[in-house]
Amino acid sequence: MAKRHAANPTPPASPPLSPRVRGRVIRFAILFTLLVALGSLTELFVLRAQNAPDPTTIQSTVANLVDHYQTAIARLVGGVAHAITDDVHVSDKTVRIKHGSVVVAVECTGIKASAIFCAAVLAFPTPWSRKLWGLLIGTFGVAMLNFLRIATLAYVKGFHTGSFDTVHALLMQGFLILFVSPLWVLWMFRATRVPKPITTPEPAS
Repeated sequence: MAKRHAANPTPPASPPLSPRVRGRVIRFAILFTLLVALGSLTELFVLRAQNAPDPTTIQSTVANLVDHYQTAIARLVGGVAHAITDDVHVSDKTVRIKHGSVVVAVECTGIKASAIFCAAVLAFPTPWSRKLWGLLIGTFGVAMLNFLRIATLAYVKGFHTGSFDTVHALLMQGFLILFVSPLWVLWMFRATRVPKPITTPEPAS
C-alpha cells in the first residue's frame, strides 16, 4: 500500500510593517533622496564657482577652499610617490610620476561620495550625538579611501600608462561608492547597538 505524503504546510506570511516603521522607512527614503540631491548640487556649485568669470564672494571662498583641498591631495600623493621613485613632480593640482601625470579635479575630491554617506547618516533615525561621530569618522574614512584611489591611479599612470584608461574606467569610477555602503552599514550597526546593562553581583549571604 502506497504511503501518502503529507502536503507541505504553507509557510506563514510575514507580518506587515507597522505604520510607525513604515513611516520611518518613508521618511528615511525621502530625506536621503533630498540630501543626495543637495550634495550633487553642491558639487555642481563648486564646479561653477571655479569657472565663474566674475565670481561672487561666496563663490570665491568656496573655490579657494576646494582649490586648497585639491592641492593638498596632490601633495600627499606626491609625497607617497617619492617613496617609490624620485621622478615625481607636483605642480598645483597635477602629479607627474615618470612620464605620466594625473590631475586632481573637483570630481576626484570625493564630494559626491561624502555627500551620499552624510545623507544616509543624517536621514537615519538615531540621536544626533551618534550622527555627529558618524559624520566625522565617515567623512575621514571616505577621504582616506579617495586618497588611496588617486594614489593608485597616479601609480598606474606613471608605471603602467597603457592600463590607465581601463583601470580608471572599470575599477576606480565606482571605487568610493562601493565602499560607502559597507561603511554606512558598519556605522548603522554601531549606532543602533544597545549597551548591555551593568549587573552588580549580589552580596553573599
